[in-house]
Formats: sequence, structure tokens, C-alpha cells
Amino acid sequence: MSGEAPDFRAQDTQPGLAAGLVVFGRFVLRRILGRGGMGVVWLAQDRVLDGEVALKFLPDAVRWDVAALAALRRETRRSRELTHPHIVRVHDIHEEAGAAAIAMEYLPGGSLHAWRATRPHGVLDCAGIVPWLPGLCAALDHAHAQGLVHRDLKPANLLVAADSAVKISDFGIAQPLFETALRVSQWAPSGTLAYMSPQQQFGEPASAADDIYALGATLYELLTGKPPFYT
Repeated sequence: MSGEAPDFRAQDTQPGLAAGLVVFGRFVLRRILGRGGMGVVWLAQDRVLDGEVALKFLPDAVRWDVAALAALRRETRRSRELTHPHIVRVHDIHEEAGAAAIAMEYLPGGSLHAWRATRPHGVLDCAGIVPWLPGLCAALDHAHAQGLVHRDLKPANLLVAADSAVKISDFGIAQPLFETALRVSQWAPSGTLAYMSPQQQFGEPASAADDIYALGATLYELLTGKPPFYT
């Protein structure tokens, strides 16, 4: 078992998308930034705000799920109010002709998952990680104080800005996506298994402690090359 949620890529994930295409009447697609079970992410030029954004296109199972889209709209509104220098800014959710995508702040440095893979022996050292910790912990404190729990903190959701600061992405997005996965496949509680606290794995209500556990598991992976309790 991989510990990941069901892969929605077997279902259609916007095959008509291509570089240069204008979507939602304002975004010019540039290139794919990443692809996974929770959708495909494109770099796009926003012709309204005249800047670059990351567009996370939602997989079919989500964009045709009325309950999931309603939850994402609600969580997107909440996430827009979650302003913090170490949290990736969520702009809005856009929908047209059966397609749906979440527009977010674009960070050019990629994820810590990708950073780790490029380092000698596939690990980071303590000296490289320590400067990021105050900002990440402050970001979690800020979100938790507003009643928001991430539920899927992991290296792939920690993104590097142009100034080498690290920001947390996908606040408010993980839960509706995984709830759709649960309805479709009866898989498991929301989260990624290798980073989930025991309480989260048993389906208990999400709490700040789950994010703290996931941050610890993330740091462990960055330093050793794999999460704790991983097989």
C-alpha cells in the first residue's frame, strides 16, 4: 500500500489543456507545474491581475461532485482570509463548462519534496531546515487560531518562494478533496498515510495536534529520506 489517496488520474483530468490556451476568460496557460491524484497544476498568466498564478485543476470525481464543489467554495472563501507570509495565498475557485480550478499564489522554487530529491543522498541537513521552522510554526499557529486545520501537511505541500522562504500550500483544500475520494472509493480518512497521526488514521475529528504530528513526520523525512514508520 502506497499510503496515498486513490489516484483520480485514471479519470479524465482536462485532456484539452495546452500551453497558450485561455481558460476561465482570463488565464493563459504556460506549463504544467505538477500532477498527482488530486489534480494537475498549471502555471498561468492572469490577464486581469497581470501576474503569474498556479492553477490547480480539479479531477473529474471532484468537479462533478456537487457537495465537494460546495465545500471547496466555502473553504476557498475562508482561505482567502488566511493571510500570513508563510501560507500560500488562495485567490479564488473558477468554474466553466464542467472544468474547475483553484487559483493560488505561484512560488517558483517548487516543493520541499522536490528539493530533497535533488540533494546529495536525498536528504537536507539541519542547518538548511532550521531557518524555515519559525515561519512554518507561526503559520500553523495563525491558522489553528482561526479554527483551520490543514489535514495533509507533507513535503509536497511546503513550497519555496523566490527569496527561499517556505510556505504552506493547500490550506482548506485537502479535506473536501479527500472526502470525495472517500465517497468514491471508501478508502480512508483524509490525509496522506505516512504523515497522519494515529488519531487521524482512526478517523477522529481533526485537530491542531494532527498538523503538529505531520510537521514532525515531514521534518523526519527531510532529514532521513523517508517518513517515520514507513514501509
